[in-house]
Amino acid sequence: MNSNPIYTDREKVNVEQVKREIEEKTEKMVDLAYKTGQLVDTLDLLNKKVDVKQTQKLEDNEKLLRNIMGSCAKEFNEKVGREMTYGEMREMWG
Repeated sequence: MNSNPIYTDREKVNVEQVKREIEEKTEKMVDLAYKTGQLVDTLDLLNKKVDVKQTQKLEDNEKLLRNIMGSCAKEFNEKVGREMTYGEMREMWG
């Protein structure tokens, strides 16, 4: 099964399947960013597991997460043919 299908027939798109695919992709991207040090876990900072000098990265966290979510929202739009609803965003990303 192709892990990144391109849906051409908008009427037959399984929106729930697209949401699951994008949610999994988002989780992988965030996990990779955390493992490579691009994201700093605020709990690590509070528990002093991260050097305080890395607090600058906290400001970058929001920007990086917005970029990840924005690219995934764009992918949703391309596959489904419409913008995600607010409810779909909350369901996928909290």
